Amino acid sequence: MAINRDLLPDASDCGYRLSEEGSTLFITMDKRFDSLHRVDRWAQRLVNAAPPPYDEVRIDLSGFTLISSTIIAGLVYLYDRYANDGAGRIVLVNATERVKHCLQMTRLDNFFTFA
Repeated sequence: MAINRDLLPDASDCGYRLSEEGSTLFITMDKRFDSLHRVDRWAQRLVNAAPPPYDEVRIDLSGFTLISSTIIAGLVYLYDRYANDGAGRIVLVNATERVKHCLQMTRLDNFFTFA
């Protein structure tokens, strides 16, 4: 598997960084994500650049105390594409208790593993 970086917006404007190791995709969300201009359809662009299957997708949310509806919608899209279609699991890394609570309130916490 290889990430096609030509399908991604400029790194300074997309709100996340991608890397991979074996069959694991690593997504590091930028804490400036919601203030950037190119965040619409971010998850679709990401999946196009790094299509399934991956055994595991690890999303680092360490820069966030809360998450926006744009991020939540993207997480659902990533779950649908990587966990359902790709038969992998989605791991949210460094999620704060407030982020976990947001996902619990929307009943999405069971879709993800927390690390």
